[in-house]
Amino acid sequence: MMRTAILTLRATPYLLLLYPVACTLERAETAEQDATAAPSPARAAPTTREGFLSELAPLPADTLIVVYRVSGPAGLSGTMELLARRGGYRRENWVVRLAPSSDEELIPPNDQPRDAPQIDAPGHTVEVRSANIRTPEMVWSGREGRPGLRQAAPWGDLALAYLQLGPNAQGRVTATLRRWHADLETGRRESPGENDRVLDTDCTVIRSTGRSMCLWESAGIVLRHTSPELSLEATSIQRDVELGEHAFDRPRESELPSHLTVTSSSSSSSSSPSVPSFDAPDILRRLAQGRYGAVATLLAGGSPLPALAGRAHPSTN
Repeated sequence: MMRTAILTLRATPYLLLLYPVACTLERAETAEQDATAAPSPARAAPTTREGFLSELAPLPADTLIVVYRVSGPAGLSGTMELLARRGGYRRENWVVRLAPSSDEELIPPNDQPRDAPQIDAPGHTVEVRSANIRTPEMVWSGREGRPGLRQAAPWGDLALAYLQLGPNAQGRVTATLRRWHADLETGRRESPGENDRVLDTDCTVIRSTGRSMCLWESAGIVLRHTSPELSLEATSIQRDVELGEHAFDRPRESELPSHLTVTSSSSSSSSSPSVPSFDAPDILRRLAQGRYGAVATLLAGGSPLPALAGRAHPSTN
């Protein structure tokens, strides 16, 4: 049981970062209209990188901090703090306590070398700290004191390509992104599915094979997750909190032990196994034509939870 819990923790850090694509992709597929040229937006189109990213990945507030209670089998307990900022920035800070039995050892994440401490006495508690960070350029995951694993993300390249467009094209792209998010909101309102509330916040219940989650769809944040291996539930939500300028930085190599180095799956997002091959100019061309399906697919690509990433929202079948 303890081994199952630890193995679950190795996959779980991606849970809140990537789970929300299930509803987003399904609603985008059901809402997208026939390709027509997008009109110019009523509000001026953004002319900066951060402005475009905020249109691509908005939030109900400028920033959010959500704190969770974590529990599971074999004495697993702890907390998780989720930081979010408009533009696709997320950070999860995990602090998990484990109580292994005497004949088991702590299994390190990401297949790193087995230099975790051996457990000599039943009931001994081990605290595991880890972080998972997503920015427009990268996704990073690692345990405290370990090198971690960095993979490329495509949104930064998309923003760079957007800035190279002319004002008219930028206006059409922006209009399509705004229509996409308006269509998602319409879909949530007209086909709400099974709803619940966590901390006075509406969320949509999604169930699959003995697991369930309650998703705050407009924020793309899971407020409650329940499974035989692990349970999380939000205990506080703070909006418009000032986050430090380095809130989404990954640990520097100089902060790690000298014999460890940060590993990267690729320096190019097109060859990274977790980022689908994409053509930023082509995606922007489609957006300028009023088609946003490619963006929804880009957001959903590479999810380590394919069964849920491809699952249709129950209210939109």
